[in-house]
Amino acid sequence: GGFKGTSFQGHELVAQAIIDQLLEPAPSIVKGLVNVWSVVPYQDPFWSGNLETLKNLLAGIGLIPNMLFGFGSGGLNAWRKIPAAQFNLLISPWTGLNVVQRLQEQFGTPFLHYPVFPIGARETSRFLREVGQFAEIPAARIGAFIEDQEAAFYHYLERAADFFLEFRYDLPGRFFIIADSLYALGISRFLVNDLGLLPGQQFITDDPPVEHQSRISADFAALGPNVSTGVTFTPDGGQVMRELRAYHHLHQPLIIGSSWDKDIAAELGGFHLSLEAPLRDRLILDRSYAGYRGGLRLAEDIYAAILQSYQ
Repeated sequence: GGFKGTSFQGHELVAQAIIDQLLEPAPSIVKGLVNVWSVVPYQDPFWSGNLETLKNLLAGIGLIPNMLFGFGSGGLNAWRKIPAAQFNLLISPWTGLNVVQRLQEQFGTPFLHYPVFPIGARETSRFLREVGQFAEIPAARIGAFIEDQEAAFYHYLERAADFFLEFRYDLPGRFFIIADSLYALGISRFLVNDLGLLPGQQFITDDPPVEHQSRISADFAALGPNVSTGVTFTPDGGQVMRELRAYHHLHQPLIIGSSWDKDIAAELGGFHLSLEAPLRDRLILDRSYAGYRGGLRLAEDIYAAILQSYQ
């Protein structure tokens, strides 16, 4: 670690080496088979549960997800099946883009790059429709699955609204995310579009290559209808703390980051939730923030942190 780049870049280098040294062209293409590239295993504390959720979502619209990491992935056999896939699916702002491009060059496999990690109803439904259209799945099948999932999501989300109306707890004035670009963008979209919270400055810590930064910034500039925010690209925790201290807020901020960010949240009198490595105050087994149910889990965790501050 650190000699040729970050863990995110190392993930790409290892995947490309496996592709170059192990894989051979497939005798035929399996319709519906899709290789899934997204979160970096172990770098993301929730990686196992997130990949399982993505697998279930894709299977729900009729695809055959080829999962390359995690429990039930198929191990080496899953990697050997990569050239037989109908397409590669990359769910990430930038990590893995070199990998799917390499696969297109070597095996002619097309890829769909979806840069936003789908959390909650709005983004997950948008994600499934775009994937389904790319895979040429009948719109009626996708719509039926989305309708069923959204019904459950909004049923449970309404219970949160009832809770806060009854007890009149304060909500954070602005949220600040200190995380890699995948989580920062996905969570920001969810908090704005599903929970109605307002963003402050967002801090991207995974050091995206310069050629990707303008596109990532543009995604943050269009978080939702008439909602945008600025982005600071820095792995420097000291810089993040200085910028947060300079924020003049009227309400308590919500700071989502790693366990290292608890001190600055306490200093500013804000709320804090840790979900980024290093994660030292939570045990994560198969928990996931992806998809419809993942959005509900994230809402639970955020408001549990808020309510705990009143105890």
